[in-house]
Amino acid sequence: MPLFDMLNDVKVVTLLEGTDLVATDTASAWLDTAGYTSCMIIITIGALTGVDGSNYVTPKLQGGVTTVGADAVDLTSSNGLLGTFTKIDAAAEDSVSQVGGYVGATYRYVRGYVDYTGSGITAGIVSMIGLLSRARSLPVGAPVAGTAAT
Repeated sequence: MPLFDMLNDVKVVTLLEGTDLVATDTASAWLDTAGYTSCMIIITIGALTGVDGSNYVTPKLQGGVTTVGADAVDLTSSNGLLGTFTKIDAAAEDSVSQVGGYVGATYRYVRGYVDYTGSGITAGIVSMIGLLSRARSLPVGAPVAGTAAT
């Protein structure tokens, strides 16, 4: 009989290792949701140098039926996004983790995306972790880093 607890029901996938993006729009690797009915992505943004009202970061989630980046669709509450992401436009708002989830049947692949506005941010470490849960077949095994689809 499968156990229904987080240890046996969650798979953790590194989507973007901690990287200094220096004002560069960046997408994570794709999280393949095949075999799972629920996922979420944690986007962690460190201290940003040069962040202000004209130079800011907007994290978001994107979905895709394939892993072709040009076909990615921004997720919203109307197409399956759970939670909200907020723009970071002041130093008091950085060093934060924001979380969003996806529930839906339209997009098999989900990824995090960091959208930079302006060019004044000269440093900022960003990382992204994906969590898959509600596996169709339990247990999923110990929650270790998996391989993200690229």
